[in-house]
Amino acid sequence: MSSPLTPIRPPGQPDFCLRTCQAIGRPEWIDDPAYDTAKARESHIFEIFDNIEKWLADKTKHEAVDILRKFEVPCAPVLRMKEIAYDPALRASGSVVEVDHKERGTYLTVGQAIAEMHAARVV
Repeated sequence: MSSPLTPIRPPGQPDFCLRTCQAIGRPEWIDDPAYDTAKARESHIFEIFDNIEKWLADKTKHEAVDILRKFEVPCAPVLRMKEIAYDPALRASGSVVEVDHKERGTYLTVGQAIAEMHAARVV
């Protein structure tokens, strides 16, 4: 079973695991030497994934993201193509744009996701 979330593990955030343990209801892992470092967690990775998947089982991806954000766990939902195509924020930012083609007609494509503030957007 694949997870509907993509955790983002940024460098320089040693309390990432602490906040994740709190969010998924496993506070006992916080002080357990078997889980207190990335190296220690390696031998328990499948158990950790299993617990995360069980925690996710009764939540939509958006519900899970809302909960994780309350604990400041960086994550994002994995969107289906239809969700990406019709997401108003992606349209407004120019990340997804409609392009007119003389033979194909109008179609969606990836726009310029990151743009300089003063640069003109070209599609």
